[in-house]
Amino acid sequence: MIHKDLNRRLLWSHCLSKKMRGRDAPVRVADACCGIQSQDIRESLSSFWARVDGFSDTDVVSELKPGGSLVRTWAVRSTMHTIPSKDYYIYILGGASERMLKWIDTRAKKRNYPPREERRRLLYEPILDEINGKAVTAKEIRSFMDGKARQLGLREGVWSGLGDMAFSGLLVHAGKRGPNSLWMCSDDWIPRPKTPPDRQTCRVELLRKYIARHGPVSKEDLMYWAYLSKRQLDEALNNIASDLVEVKMKNSREPYIALDQNIEQELPPPPEAIVLPKYDSLMLSLKDKSRFMDMGYYKRIFPKIPVGMVKPTVLLEGCVAATWRRVAKKKAASIEVQPFKKSQPTTRRPLRSNSRTTANTADSRPL
Repeated sequence: MIHKDLNRRLLWSHCLSKKMRGRDAPVRVADACCGIQSQDIRESLSSFWARVDGFSDTDVVSELKPGGSLVRTWAVRSTMHTIPSKDYYIYILGGASERMLKWIDTRAKKRNYPPREERRRLLYEPILDEINGKAVTAKEIRSFMDGKARQLGLREGVWSGLGDMAFSGLLVHAGKRGPNSLWMCSDDWIPRPKTPPDRQTCRVELLRKYIARHGPVSKEDLMYWAYLSKRQLDEALNNIASDLVEVKMKNSREPYIALDQNIEQELPPPPEAIVLPKYDSLMLSLKDKSRFMDMGYYKRIFPKIPVGMVKPTVLLEGCVAATWRRVAKKKAASIEVQPFKKSQPTTRRPLRSNSRTTANTADSRPL
């Protein structure tokens, strides 16, 4: 396959070539992108804005509730994602959690806290019973934890258990109370199945979803996104080997992987201009980002300082051509675009048009 085809497939899969419509559009977008990633809910809403026709914040917020169709939690790449509630266990058990929990186990041992199963039985289950049906802050969880630690003769003030419980599928993000993030028992948000699926089953399904949406992809892309070890990846891929096809790529020693479905499907070109917020899922979906950007501009989008920053971008004809920032004014807001090179006459119109739309939209989420 050639670069143009890969670019079109990726942008189409990410709902950037044609926006989603309908009441369930946010859920379909979250599914299509394999989760909308961002620690900040405002940036997540901006990513939905870029992909849903006629978007309003309430389209997402109304589904982020107990029993709703969306949930926010730490998932793949060990960062906060907005994902379909129906796939909660696939993302939690199939992605980064196992590696993260092993790291947490090491930290617990250094603090003389008990092994994982004992932590769950002695510390977490009593706390979950105490907060059952309620949304609580991280500070409140730490207070409960210190009380339990005191009873067990463990050191106080060194262990909140928040990440441990979230990556174990026990807690989900539940919005905010003022500046403080709230957390809730996952069972109060999503009914727990009688028999939760095992990690291997979830990992296979997670990779199937990712390959279907992003393929053809390399194994490096898969490990980067799902934060899996090579052993974990190979074991999971063996389970779906009969459904996979290998695709030869120029300048790659190893073939890429795709699902044997519509691999030769012709897709329409992307819009002339696309405005994306900070930390957009497109920017973090592949290790090889050359599908949508000139790698010579990599540091302009992913600077070393501050660590983890992903700048807001403007795509022209499917490729990153600029970054942008908000310019606050007394009566209105606008965006200032920093192009990587002088815009050609044919690209100035869509750039200005998208900038005005972004600045003047009531929701103004990309700002």
